[in-house]
Amino acid sequence: MAQSPRARFLYVANANSDTVSVIDTQTDEVVETIDCRPEARLPFGSGANALALSPDGAVLYVANGNQQLHRRRGASERSPPMRR
Repeated sequence: MAQSPRARFLYVANANSDTVSVIDTQTDEVVETIDCRPEARLPFGSGANALALSPDGAVLYVANGNQQLHRRRGASERSPPMRR
């Protein structure tokens, strides 16, 4: 899990689902589900093993089971990160 700098959003790596849930901590609702499967040929559950946010909360880093790292730009305290 990773929390945005002002604690507005909580990012949760969903074990064995290749997704990350973005939870709005003010409403306790999932506001986005991010697909993180690195490649279609890899086994299901290869993605979203660990998360980290840049200090300003603008980039979400997602580590997966095949030693790759994905990043998403555009996070903010007002809205979850935008799709790539």
